[in-house]
Amino acid sequence: LVLWSLGVTLPWLDRFPLLEAAQCGIAAPAWKLATTGVYGNDLYAGFHRTEELNYEYLSLFPLAVAGSFKLFGLGVLPARAVPVAAGIAVLLLTARLGRRIAGEGAGLAAAAALAFVSLGLFDETTGIPLLDLARVLRYDIFVPVFVVAACLALLRALETGSLAWFAVAGASIGLATLSHVIGAFALPLLALVVLATGVARGRRLVAMAAGFGAALLPWLLYVARDVDAFRGQMTRHDERFDLL
Repeated sequence: LVLWSLGVTLPWLDRFPLLEAAQCGIAAPAWKLATTGVYGNDLYAGFHRTEELNYEYLSLFPLAVAGSFKLFGLGVLPARAVPVAAGIAVLLLTARLGRRIAGEGAGLAAAAALAFVSLGLFDETTGIPLLDLARVLRYDIFVPVFVVAACLALLRALETGSLAWFAVAGASIGLATLSHVIGAFALPLLALVVLATGVARGRRLVAMAAGFGAALLPWLLYVARDVDAFRGQMTRHDERFDLL
């Protein structure tokens, strides 16, 4: 499954899908960070200090792309290598999670579904989530990496009773949140699982919350450098964040 996913992705990765403006907006701060050490976006220079402090995109995915640029230089392939690697990680983690829950066959079936089943989520794409999300320069693919990792950590925590593993599960959700804010919605779901166990629920929830907070702390400190600039940059997305 890994070889098939790479085989249908890598040969065309530098030209398909089209590298549109939103992806360039993610690449810009990554390139500036890789070359100057400043996490800013010169595409919006003068807009609430965006050229100095980039708050528009949560930091984890652009940081990874910056690392790829640092190693391999500027280009579509180095940039998109990051989501491709994340897609392979999702495939392997899903197989592992399915195997832990219901055996080898379930793990293989779950991974195969990611690689082959078309859900038709987007226009002008294959409809296969793993392919459509894992070859564009966008942060979405990082969310399932860390959410599935959190589920694996929670299974381990429930088996061993170790508070450290509950903290790891929380930290994984924190990393998912640093990829996209939607990652945070996995935290209450995992908390419900902990509550359902009825064993040391308070301590386990505190450990998860501590891990979650620890993962988010660097970003919160970064936002604290200029809260007004953060609010100003977020005005571009006021209409998007509507939970109802």
